[in-house]
Amino acid sequence: MAKKSNEPQAVRPESQDTPTMLRFDREDSVTIGKSSVIGSRPEQQDAIITDNDLAYLQFGRMIAILCDGMGGMKGGNIASQLCTAHLYSEFQTVPDNMNIREFFSRALDKADMEVNSLRTETGKPMHSGTTLVSAVIIEGRMYLANVGDSHGYLIRGGKISQITEEHNLMSLLLEEVAQGNITMEEARRNPKREALTSFIGMGGLRYKQITDPPLELRSGDYIILCSDGLYRTVSNEEIKQTVIEAGVDVQGAADALTELALSKRKPKQDNTSVVVLLYQ
Repeated sequence: MAKKSNEPQAVRPESQDTPTMLRFDREDSVTIGKSSVIGSRPEQQDAIITDNDLAYLQFGRMIAILCDGMGGMKGGNIASQLCTAHLYSEFQTVPDNMNIREFFSRALDKADMEVNSLRTETGKPMHSGTTLVSAVIIEGRMYLANVGDSHGYLIRGGKISQITEEHNLMSLLLEEVAQGNITMEEARRNPKREALTSFIGMGGLRYKQITDPPLELRSGDYIILCSDGLYRTVSNEEIKQTVIEAGVDVQGAADALTELALSKRKPKQDNTSVVVLLYQ
């Protein structure tokens, strides 16, 4: 059985600085499922934090955050936990009239500097990093933020589409292919094609993707956030079929996806984490 994430699921707290309005009479809702497994790695470097299902009903807004600590760097688990906690905390203080693109841009830059400033026990720079993919849903509109190569998908009308771009060398190589400077085969053979060109902790983000305008959601839409442990093991078609077959049981869908990744029995199965959101 896949081990579920134990990250906190908190409803947005009320404060004098961030007035809130309870909206239990809403006609729409967002339900959330999440799952995370360690795979064959020595430690879990993925991290997930989401609101719970009541957040959207109460406040008309919710956030889900998934980070994948970089295994080739020290402290990947610390970086991912710090990044998710920072973004979640920042979101709780955002006023209802805040521009979400500005929120994401500011929060990502701040998280980048916080991770970049991490130090070891001896005071030396930790040189840690993490990817990030996050979805904010406000009044039926979804804003997505992405840094690195974790993925976000939309399942709508029986079709799945990737709605995030990858910030890695392969993306730059494909531009070279489009310009006729290299062949597709040369791009695919490049040994550094998966090296990230932007990640939280690099000390000045080179690329960050923030959707603007937001995506207008439709009833029955699924949003999938996942680390590369899922999409490098499970095909997009398998992701779609697993989620659709689970129906409204989004927690079941999240568990089934991580179980499916483990069932492939890859000898070097990476940490695998997924968040499934259903808008109705």
